[in-house]
Amino acid sequence: MLSRRHRWWLMGLVCLAPGCAHSSRCAHPSGCTDVVTTSCYQPPDLPTVVQCCFSPDTSALPADARAYPAVASYRGLNEAECPRLAARASTVGNLLDQKAQASAASGHTCLLTAGNSGDQSSVVLELAADEARSRSAGDAMESFYRLIEAEGRLPLVLLGLNEVSESLGRAEEMQAKGLHPPVEIAAIRKQLTDLRSDEVDLRIAILQLNSRLKVLLGLPSGDYSLCPMADLKVVPEEINVDQAVDYGLHHRPDLALLGALAYNQDADSLSLASQALGGINPLLGEPSSSKASCLASLLPCLEGSKNSSAQQQMQSLLVDRTRQATEEIWQAVGQVGYRWQAVILARQKVEIEERRLKELEEQKSRGLDVEGELTTARLNLYKAQGELLREVVNWKIARAQLLQAQGRLLENWPSVDNSSAGATTTGSAP
Repeated sequence: MLSRRHRWWLMGLVCLAPGCAHSSRCAHPSGCTDVVTTSCYQPPDLPTVVQCCFSPDTSALPADARAYPAVASYRGLNEAECPRLAARASTVGNLLDQKAQASAASGHTCLLTAGNSGDQSSVVLELAADEARSRSAGDAMESFYRLIEAEGRLPLVLLGLNEVSESLGRAEEMQAKGLHPPVEIAAIRKQLTDLRSDEVDLRIAILQLNSRLKVLLGLPSGDYSLCPMADLKVVPEEINVDQAVDYGLHHRPDLALLGALAYNQDADSLSLASQALGGINPLLGEPSSSKASCLASLLPCLEGSKNSSAQQQMQSLLVDRTRQATEEIWQAVGQVGYRWQAVILARQKVEIEERRLKELEEQKSRGLDVEGELTTARLNLYKAQGELLREVVNWKIARAQLLQAQGRLLENWPSVDNSSAGATTTGSAP
């Protein structure tokens, strides 16, 4: 027969079981009155309706979009500062550096062993910090170049708006005189609306990219926009793929981190390796603590197999990551080559549109009525110029991705001066 203590212990265990497992009926908000053997949750019964028809109601909006407020000021940001500031502002990188410094300062030593594992684990943490900083810098560079594209295309869209607005004015004037305009007024108004939609999309992109860069670079919030400054001269490059791969395999922080985790034998490094494996998949990790690390050094016959398994897993991961890194560098090299060829093709489109516009202007100078063709030609030129800028930006991003794939994006990054990010210029939005 069970004692009173055992009976109370079993009753408590039953009360901890899932599904409101107690003898009384559960007081669930839904009014569940099921007994202990069933769950209190009952799936809701949604009503049956006919298929929905969505019709936006815009009656509360004004008839036309309002003018956009001018930006109070711009702060200059050049492409050399951008990755360095992002690396310095990396929250994960800073936290890992702090942990590495604490590990090195503490000099953690298991009580019954003579070795000090703090130095090796701090090196591992510093490599992890470098890898986190590299990711932040890569994200910042892509946003930086995309901001250049958006800011550069906005004036071209505004030029197109001005051109179409003038075309609409001429068409309405002709219609008022009883003449038939060369282009239907409805078509011109649609074209004007499309360009205004493009303007809104670009301003939204500029707003989002500014916010993202301010966060990534650790810049203060405020009513200002970043003015990205970069050299947009495109230079053809013939990159030696084998040299690029060799450099990357010896300088990538993620490979250096995995190498340190795979071949360091101290207890703290093995614990970090287990945590890293658990981050990849929870089933690969092993629960560990400082006491367990000490115990592992005292009882190698019991813990040696687990440590050996963690090392073998990290070594396998290193081999796979090395193969992946090689492919990434190969792809990055190829993209750089294709991107500057795409720039050549985009430049050719601009040259074609420029020649077409010049021909029409000469026809107009001879007295021919080519106003409609001139408007179309100018719009096509603005569009081609925007596409050329986009291809140049894609080439710049491809080059930055190659540097990141090689582990070169943050070379000498600690040399950033705090005062370099404070250059401010006043101006207004285009």
